[in-house]
Amino acid sequence: MAFSGSCGNSSAVLSPSRPTPSSILFHHHFSAIVYLIRHAESTMNSRPDLIGGRSPTATLTSNGLRQAITLGASLRSSGVQFDAIYTSPLERAKQTALLVCKEMEISEHLITCSEALQEQSQGLWEGRSRAEIYSPEMIRKINSLQPDFAAPEGESQRQVECRMLEFLATVVSLNPVSAPRQFACDAKHASNTDRQACGTFEAESTGADEVFPDLSQTLTENRLLKPNLAIRNQHQFCAGIFLHGMAIKCLLRGILGSNPILTHTTKIDNTSVTILTYSTQTRWQVEKINDTSHLAVLG
Repeated sequence: MAFSGSCGNSSAVLSPSRPTPSSILFHHHFSAIVYLIRHAESTMNSRPDLIGGRSPTATLTSNGLRQAITLGASLRSSGVQFDAIYTSPLERAKQTALLVCKEMEISEHLITCSEALQEQSQGLWEGRSRAEIYSPEMIRKINSLQPDFAAPEGESQRQVECRMLEFLATVVSLNPVSAPRQFACDAKHASNTDRQACGTFEAESTGADEVFPDLSQTLTENRLLKPNLAIRNQHQFCAGIFLHGMAIKCLLRGILGSNPILTHTTKIDNTSVTILTYSTQTRWQVEKINDTSHLAVLG
């Protein structure tokens, strides 16, 4: 499936600093709702014996196509309207975003890609047999080092958590009513390069260009920094984000502060919807996890 939206110029991967969600400040009446949508069933999902990771060649199966179309119809019938739409650049996520948006009658040109939304990289382990890699000894080692264990040339859970938290904070702060905010880098776990990249930031304006120049430029090109103020002031800022299972799990861990060993026990199914909300009164809250009720019609 061809993609003619903005994914040709995907945004740079955000540096793995660790902003605390509750540290993001907004004006009194601001609220937001974020739909985290896992991609539909892909060819890699049909090989549970192999380590997936990013698997850039994976595409949707025929069942995955049906799942995505069904989700789009369900969101449309529920009256969901996205102010902004983002997707991982991996093909299975882009396909899902396109199909859902088509059902919702949203132009594909309003979809913005970001490398920050990619699945956790499993490095040199991707495509290899789980039975071969995950010996009892290796599992014990992985669990003892979480959330900082990374496969050779891969990513740790903490790195994924950091880039996801930072992306979420950026997306929400790009709306026109956000107030100045401050992010602090988790220097204990960041590399020297990462420390230089993130440090401590203080934004003097409501824009994000001082902190995230590459992302801000990409979003400006896609007209997402110029929302309809009349509409935005009437309801919650609403974003749809199409991404991957482990990326969602790591983000949830960062928001909830849960035990990293439990990350793998959290179930995030294909085309499941996980909903986060933000308000100045409650800060970030997880409203719903792994909602697949729309798939009931498929039997």
